[in-house]
Amino acid sequence: MKLLVIGNSESPGNVRIIEEAEKHGHEARVVHIEQIEMGVDNNSEFIKIDDELLHADMCDVAFFRDMHPQYISAYLSLAQAFERQLVAVANPALIDVPFVWNKLHQMMKLSAAQLPTPDTLFITHESLVDTVTDRFQFPVIVKPIHGSHGTDIRRCDTIDDVRSALATASMGTYIIQEYLNAPHDFRVFVVNGEAIGAVQKTPADGEFRSNTDLDSTFSSCDMTDTMRDIAISAAAALYIPVAGVDMREHNGEMYILEVNRNPGFQHFEAATHINVAAHIINFLESFPTSHPLI
Repeated sequence: MKLLVIGNSESPGNVRIIEEAEKHGHEARVVHIEQIEMGVDNNSEFIKIDDELLHADMCDVAFFRDMHPQYISAYLSLAQAFERQLVAVANPALIDVPFVWNKLHQMMKLSAAQLPTPDTLFITHESLVDTVTDRFQFPVIVKPIHGSHGTDIRRCDTIDDVRSALATASMGTYIIQEYLNAPHDFRVFVVNGEAIGAVQKTPADGEFRSNTDLDSTFSSCDMTDTMRDIAISAAAALYIPVAGVDMREHNGEMYILEVNRNPGFQHFEAATHINVAAHIINFLESFPTSHPLI
C-alpha cells in the first residue's frame, strides 16, 4: 500500500500512523493541504503534490486527517478528485453522503439516530438569546459551531453571561447546550466499526473541559456495553471510520458530547497501551492497493 495522509506532518497521531505503516511494509507520507495544487488545465483536471503531477505510483489510499474549517471546500474537492482518479479515499463522509461539518449538524444527526445528546440550540439571531431562559436551566455551555481543543467553550451561569459570550463573535457561529454536571468524561476510540478501548478524562482543578490541551488527565477504564454500543452507533451515524467518541454520564444516563472526526491518540495510547495506529493501518489495508489513474 502507498498511503497518503492529508494533514499535519508534526501531529503525533500522524507520526504514529506513518511509523506503523512502515512497520507493515507500506510506503507512507503526510502532506498538508497547502502542499497540494489542483485545478483544470486544457479541459482536464489535475492534482499536484509538492509540484509533482499525481500518477499511478504516487498513492493507493488517501486518508484525510487534521481538517481545518477554512479548507472544507478544498478537502471535498480533493477527495472527490482522488476518487475520480481511482485513489481510494478512507473517509466515506467526504464521498458518499452530503458532507456537513459542524457541531449542530452532529447533534441533530445523532439525535435522529436515537442516540442520547444534550439539549442544543443554534443561535441565529439576537432575538433567540432571550429564549435560552425558557429552554434551559442554568448553567449552560456556549461553544463555537466549529472549533476544537476546547477553544472558546464557556460555562455561563446567567443570561448576561450568555450575552457576553455571544458578543465576542458573529451571530450564527455559536450553539447553546445544557450543562451536564459530572466529575469526568469518557472517550471511546472506534476504528472501522470496532470500539477498541476507552479512557476516563478528568479535567484539571477548576476546569470543566476535559481536553488534553487544558491539562486534563487520561486514565484507562473499563468500557461498558453501553459505552461500546453508543460509540459504535455514533461513528456509524456520522460515517466516520476513525472516531473518538466523547461522552459523559449524568443522572445515570450516558450522553454524547462530541464525535471527533480526526482524533488524536497520543494520550489514549499512553493510558491504555492499545496500539491505535496499528488498528488504523489494519483498516487502511482493507482498501484495494492498485488504482491505475484514468
